[in-house]
Amino acid sequence: MLIIRNLSIFVEKKEVVTNFSLEVLPGSLHLLTGPNGVGKSSIVQALLGNPAYVTSGGYVTFQNQDVLSLASHERVRKGLFVVQQEVVSFPGFSVAAYLKAVHEALCKEMLNIQDFLEQVKVVFTDVGLDHSFIERSVYEGFSGGQKKRFELAQVMLFQPQCVIFDEIDAGLDQEGQQLLIAVIQKMRSKNTQFAALFISHNLDLYTIFKDIIVHQLLRPVIPQD
Repeated sequence: MLIIRNLSIFVEKKEVVTNFSLEVLPGSLHLLTGPNGVGKSSIVQALLGNPAYVTSGGYVTFQNQDVLSLASHERVRKGLFVVQQEVVSFPGFSVAAYLKAVHEALCKEMLNIQDFLEQVKVVFTDVGLDHSFIERSVYEGFSGGQKKRFELAQVMLFQPQCVIFDEIDAGLDQEGQQLLIAVIQKMRSKNTQFAALFISHNLDLYTIFKDIIVHQLLRPVIPQD
């Protein structure tokens, strides 16, 4: 499904990741952990298509297609979804309009707005978000926990094939952590091919998944003049 081979990443001409390799097979769960500064989030940003993170050597494929040659939205359309650690608000852009626009961009089909909003309400109930959030501006005034619940709602709504979670559990209380586990279990029950890569320091949280594969990044990043 997702194959990363010997990938190096540069930020402002400084190498932050060297020859990184990882293979995520359909239906598998992976945890990438390691101390701060070893490049975990840099890998996420490179997979997301952030132009500040320049890749060199190696390759990345998803569903047998070269990922690095695709624009960010095309990667998502293929089914590779990234839940970022930090998100920005969109004042004046309602959650309803945002979700509808994303769905139509991904699926290339027009939606009946009332039917779609009913789907959104069901998902919001599942993640513990009040339906009033549908009319609010995207992320504006959301608490940290509400932002993460909204991210999980999008995963459930759009049903991607593979999700990369960058520190999704950071700052989550016990209820939020249990919600995260429940969402992953639900995604796996709906689609046996669903795969996920978690970037996290919290090894204990993910031990509930007996089949999870743990990877460690240990090489510290040494700044060079």
